[in-house]
This record gives sequence, C-alpha cells and structure tokens, in this order.
Amino acid sequence: MLAGRTCSAADRADVLVYDVWATGESDGGRKLIEGLRELYPDVPVVLTAPGMELDWVETSGPHRVVPLVGPPTAARLVDAIQRALSGASKEQEPSDLIGEPLS
Repeated sequence: MLAGRTCSAADRADVLVYDVWATGESDGGRKLIEGLRELYPDVPVVLTAPGMELDWVETSGPHRVVPLVGPPTAARLVDAIQRALSGASKEQEPSDLIGEPLS
C-alpha cells in the first residue's frame, strides 16, 4: 500500500487493524495510514500505538482512524474494532477513544 497498490486482503476486509510501528517507524505508519485511507476510504481503520500517542493521528476527515494507545489487549482491540465499525471515531474526541483500559 505504500507503493499505491491495492491489497487483495484489504479489498475484502470489514475493518483494518495496523500497528503504527509495523513499518519500523511512526512516519512510515503515517504514510501507510494515508495510503490506506486513499485506497480504502470506506473501510474503517484501527491504529494501535503501544506506548505513545501520536500527534499526526486523525480521528475525522479523509485519513481518520480509531486510535488505540497502550497495550492492545484482546478486550481493548474488540472495543476499538466495534467503535471503528460503528463509526464512533467521527463523533468522539480522541481522548474518549484511547488510553483507557476496559473494565
């Protein structure tokens, strides 16, 4: 996707989940997300960022994602995926979506 080509797995996805560090650096993650949002504007994206909140993450607009900062436990991933599928990131502030563990 960094090369601007589609991915057959992403073509069939209901939601995409990516770790910001999957490319080895946060700027690579930024480029990846921008590419994903351009190629798949209607597919929700959950972006995990273990350990830090990133200032470039958009929760509205064409490059929007549902951020998940901190440990991506199973329960927190399920919650973030449900929010992404429901479009919750469009209505909620980033502080409502990240960094708080589920009970």
